[in-house]
Amino acid sequence: MKIAIICDTTGYFAGSKYVPDDYQLATNETFVQPDSELLNPKFDGTTWVGSTQADFDKATISTPSKDQQPSVLSLVQQLGLTIAQVNANQVKMQQQLNKLTGGNTNA
Repeated sequence: MKIAIICDTTGYFAGSKYVPDDYQLATNETFVQPDSELLNPKFDGTTWVGSTQADFDKATISTPSKDQQPSVLSLVQQLGLTIAQVNANQVKMQQQLNKLTGGNTNA
């Protein structure tokens, strides 16, 4: 017994079946098995072509390069600036509140 691989009309893997050793292949069939690593394999008449999961991920998932990733120091500096801005806003709000309440914030 052998395994015949079935392709659809465009060459993509469509299934497989067990056949006798002396089986004559029909149109869109081959004994060449696709690599199990290939995603959506397509038979080109001689070999199976397609992408592996790793190739697919490389082509579709973008990761910033080291040059694009902020450094820890840069992140700490940004955080420090944000805290300073929040503190300055808090002081301004306290001053405005003091003006409105005549300096008495224990109302």
